[in-house]
Amino acid sequence: MEHKANTHIPISLNDVKFQNVPQNAALLLAKLQQKVARLEITLRDKETEIAKLNSSCKASYVNELKIQTEIYYQEVFRLKNQLNKLQAEPVQCSPSHVTERHNLRRKKTLETNSNKEEDEEHQPLHNVDKSLLESIEKLRDENERLTNQLTAIQEDKAKLAAQYESLVNKLKEQEMNRVSLSESMTQTSPRIETPRSPKNEISDESLNILKVQIEELQNKEKVWEDERSTYKELVLNLKEDRIFFKDTSQQRK
Repeated sequence: MEHKANTHIPISLNDVKFQNVPQNAALLLAKLQQKVARLEITLRDKETEIAKLNSSCKASYVNELKIQTEIYYQEVFRLKNQLNKLQAEPVQCSPSHVTERHNLRRKKTLETNSNKEEDEEHQPLHNVDKSLLESIEKLRDENERLTNQLTAIQEDKAKLAAQYESLVNKLKEQEMNRVSLSESMTQTSPRIETPRSPKNEISDESLNILKVQIEELQNKEKVWEDERSTYKELVLNLKEDRIFFKDTSQQRK
């Protein structure tokens, strides 16, 4: 009877283990399981990438070995043919002549093999060097183009600065001429407007000459004013162009 009571256990060991685990620990365990699953997926992806890289490297290495084997096979076949020809030739040649021919053929064979080995060694490097040289050449062309463009912008900037300075000097000169013209007009006008005195009479001819001179001076003043306004507009345009070229050169730098 005691043996039968011991055979019926209501709770297994796993059930006891999960009942004793708190809720927070269960959540932590679930998070860790998710993290482990993600890491396993990442690991499989990395292994796949490594396998692809290894397969590509192996394929290239196998191709190189195939090429070398083919070259060696052709060389062996050629040497066998030469040996068969030598054996088929009659033995009437002198030993020195045969030895000389054998040495020449051996020398040519060694030179051919050495040239082939050098070509096989330098062929992958040649492809890499060619792509690098093309990239470097493109970068040099781009650098030269940008340098020429920057030089042109700097030259335009210097020209605009010189034009700006020249226009400022012309404006100053026009202003000085206008001031001197105004002073001369103020000095001449009272003489014309003063009434004739019996002691200091002015002839009509002199008055006409003075009037003509005053009109010419007034016309010149108008022309100078027009030129001054034109120069001011040019100065404003040059200032705007100078700001534009300055911003462009800074962006290029």
